[in-house]
Amino acid sequence: MKCWRELFVFTVAILVYLNSLWCGFVFDDVSAIKENQDLRPTTNWTDVFYNDFWGTPMIQERSHKSYRPITVLTFRVNYLLHELNPVGYHAFNVILHALVTVLLYRLSKERLTLTGALITSLYFAVHPIHSEAVTGVVGRAELLSAAISLSILLYYNLIRSSGLFVYWQGILILGSLLAVGTLCKEQAITVVGILCAGEIILAYRSCLSQLAGKQSLDVYVFGASITKWSRHPSKASHQRSNQREDSPVLVINRALLLTVFRHRHVYGLFALVACAVGVMFFRIRIMGSQLPHFTEFDNPAAHAPPLVRRLTYLYLVPVNLWLLFCPSGLCADWTLGSLRLITGWFDPRNLFTLLTFCILVFVSLLALYPKTETEHSKTLVIALSLMVFPFLPASNLFFPVGFVIAERVLYTPSLGFSLLFGLGYQTLRGYSATAVYRLETKETTTVEGRRPFRTNSKQKALADTIAFFILITFVVKTVHRNFDWTDEYSLFTSALKVNPNNAKMWNNVGHALEAKEQFRQALGYFQQAVRVQPNDIGARINVGRTYVNLGMPREAEEAYFGALEYFPKPRKGEPKAHFTCLIERFYNEASEL
Repeated sequence: MKCWRELFVFTVAILVYLNSLWCGFVFDDVSAIKENQDLRPTTNWTDVFYNDFWGTPMIQERSHKSYRPITVLTFRVNYLLHELNPVGYHAFNVILHALVTVLLYRLSKERLTLTGALITSLYFAVHPIHSEAVTGVVGRAELLSAAISLSILLYYNLIRSSGLFVYWQGILILGSLLAVGTLCKEQAITVVGILCAGEIILAYRSCLSQLAGKQSLDVYVFGASITKWSRHPSKASHQRSNQREDSPVLVINRALLLTVFRHRHVYGLFALVACAVGVMFFRIRIMGSQLPHFTEFDNPAAHAPPLVRRLTYLYLVPVNLWLLFCPSGLCADWTLGSLRLITGWFDPRNLFTLLTFCILVFVSLLALYPKTETEHSKTLVIALSLMVFPFLPASNLFFPVGFVIAERVLYTPSLGFSLLFGLGYQTLRGYSATAVYRLETKETTTVEGRRPFRTNSKQKALADTIAFFILITFVVKTVHRNFDWTDEYSLFTSALKVNPNNAKMWNNVGHALEAKEQFRQALGYFQQAVRVQPNDIGARINVGRTYVNLGMPREAEEAYFGALEYFPKPRKGEPKAHFTCLIERFYNEASEL
């Protein structure tokens, strides 16, 4: 059966998340599902196109500005079928994840061997970083966005060599898919960047092939000028003006431009870019041309001095990359004190930032290096593009977002990371990226002078052992992580094991215990939240309220007045009624005991 691999990865993706079906609505699911009136039949279904992801009108200042109406409509369908039974919501997510895994297998099959594509898709299917996106119901936005992005990439590859009419018909379909994907999750719009990167590398490799007969690849791009200068340093400056036109870099740039604009693909991409700009304009218009307002507790670096803000945001890149590489410490929330701000150049964490960017630059240069095999080069560019472009909107590098780190936004970037893993596995196993036949088909001929496979039994055994160990480890970790999402108490207590300095998690565990009327235990968590974050007004109010529930008015009054000390004082000329009302409300609540 030809499609057994697709069926296999689909089944694995479902089995590894099967235990998530019995999880409830936790954390953001409460606001997006249980409390969101846009899901109810009593409201007009068209309201989803005027409200944000959480049901708040987009025009309101307090709106989160997350515009994902298509995703909300899928929630509404779930509600119509079974109201607030969480099993159906989770089942929808699990099936979506399995479909994304199959789509990744099909994309990988175009770049890797069948075995490499299988390992890539299995690695993605069982990666623990996806627990938040798959087991958390609100992660459906990421799942839909990833599914549509992969569909766009696959369909573009399909129409790329078709006839003119079919090609432009396909471009129109791709533009429609791009708009739908962006209405599922904003990062779907970045797929245009991936398509552009793919076309550029194809044109670049085509230029190298055309120029290969004119001069050796050794003088192309990398090291050409340095080699000439090192041999004749005294003549370098004298000959610079005479040799400028014959520079290998200029020759390749000129050939690259001619190659790009000679093909119709560039005009198709221009059309898609124009569509993306139109969608982006609509997106900005619907949010009233305003960025959402986030507090210091949501994103501390956004309120820090410029140097601290930039260094901290750059450091988030290696942190996210490490979560993909080694997802051992997973946490549902990374706000407040989860990551200390980088206050200066001498913070040792800057070394990790520098190392990460050096690695990314090295891999990019490796993809461009003329002696890199063409298929390796294309795969590296696609993988890097899948990692980088979808991550940029959530990176804080261009504009602040409402979180420091969110594991679910790594769902789409992990597609590229999985592709890199599959390429590494294939290379370690001794497969030639440019061989045109599959080991499974038993073919032995080559085309266009490409060399056949050269495999080594020890290399194959080592690669298979490493891949098997990683996959089994990920399966165990993912299944265990899914249990953390069973209820809010288990989710937030697991978060405290990773980020004990996160006051929000101490508060959330307290709320979970408070809901069970375990006020004495809840008080301990609220008090710890105050110790971790003394200026957390909400934590102090929680302490006061818990004292009220325990029948301890004196302690409640003390906690409330402690909270009021951190309230922003009214500015000169502003009414004090709101501030006074808060004082009276808290005092009366304690006095009623």
